[in-house]
Amino acid sequence: MENNYNIVFLFMLAGAAMGLVGMGLATLIRPHRPNELKLDTYECGPKTVGKTWIQYNFRFYTYVLVFLLFDIEAVYLIPWAQAFKHIARHGIGDFIFPEMAGLFIFTEMLVFLLILIIGLIYAWKKGALEWTKDHRKIKRMTGF
Repeated sequence: MENNYNIVFLFMLAGAAMGLVGMGLATLIRPHRPNELKLDTYECGPKTVGKTWIQYNFRFYTYVLVFLLFDIEAVYLIPWAQAFKHIARHGIGDFIFPEMAGLFIFTEMLVFLLILIIGLIYAWKKGALEWTKDHRKIKRMTGF
């Protein structure tokens, strides 16, 4: 019997080949007439003034990480609620104590949420969620 993963591998290979062939043909066919306007940095609206490459504040990344943390929590929590409803009614097939399956799964989700809440409290205590900070008052982790 043929392995089913071979078919998946062939589809991935065919998809990559189609993408590469398309990009290669576009490179060969397209006209190449660079000028100053085409090489300018694209910005929507008026021309940029000053440097276009700036270093963003790290707080943006902190907010993104906290958002992703709770976004992933929601992604896991909604399907879990649907599965929990089914398991609480019908139990799990090979569970040692089928009547305790719902309680066990509920406890696992409470532990998961507790870990996320501890992470949020830690970020809050460290001031990671404050938008404006006085950097002179922050204790450095290096001990200076």
